[in-house]
Amino acid sequence: PQELRRGAAANDRRPRSQRRTEDGASWRYRGRRQLPPGRSVEGRILRGRRVSRAALWGRSCSELWYLRNAIYARHGYRFVTPEAAAAFGAEPWYTEDAQVSEATAEAYLSLRDERNALRILELERQAGCGLSP
Repeated sequence: PQELRRGAAANDRRPRSQRRTEDGASWRYRGRRQLPPGRSVEGRILRGRRVSRAALWGRSCSELWYLRNAIYARHGYRFVTPEAAAAFGAEPWYTEDAQVSEATAEAYLSLRDERNALRILELERQAGCGLSP
């Protein structure tokens, strides 16, 4: 059965989303692109869903930076800064696309992506974060 191949015990009656695989990863991470759970802020951003100010409130500058850049990484943006290249190069869902550069990135973003990025950027400015690309 499919459950046994995924590492779940045969007698485990919990919903699939609450089970863990043998390596400890959540079932939801085992998907095609290995995205974080959809209810998390990162999961919502990586799925192109709206993220509210309330969900972002109280996050550190580094978390806001990561979330803002994850919007671009989702579309395969080619990062030029070593920090961003290292952060997203390690993510299993990130695939670099040579066509998505600083000059062309805006064309790949949806209206929701743009609004999420602006919302995060606004919070970064309010928090006094040192902004970097």
